[in-house]
Amino acid sequence: MSRPDWDEIWMGVSDTIALRSKCSRAQVGCVIVDKDQNVLSASYNGPPSNFPAEGSCLDWCPRGRGEGGVGADYENCPSVHAEVNSIARVDRSRTVGATAYVTRASCYSCAKALAAAGIVKLVHRVDEIDMHRNPEETEKFLRECGITVERW
Repeated sequence: MSRPDWDEIWMGVSDTIALRSKCSRAQVGCVIVDKDQNVLSASYNGPPSNFPAEGSCLDWCPRGRGEGGVGADYENCPSVHAEVNSIARVDRSRTVGATAYVTRASCYSCAKALAAAGIVKLVHRVDEIDMHRNPEETEKFLRECGITVERW
């Protein structure tokens, strides 16, 4: 039996935490770990805790219902992305030098949040379904910020 490496472990944890999302379009998970492989935070995409979001997102999300398109800006979705939810749950002093593992391609807004949080490495899964997020531009921006980017 081969021992999984840390990237495999943390992407697996991200996949599991993503299952908590109510989103019908994309369940996304994010785990942030420090340089010693300690979990700092784990979260998923979803609306703020005080937003009235009972049941499926098809009941409360215009984007989930297909209203207003599926552009890269997400203005028609009340949910917070997994990366931002993970960052919000940990003090910045702990995220400096950390790695984020994300189950889908990070969008440009999340890339800015990751950079501001002091993340030094992003491991994210980029599939054909994520092309509306312009992953090449996002990855270029992150690299300009000195962040290592790996596609899973």
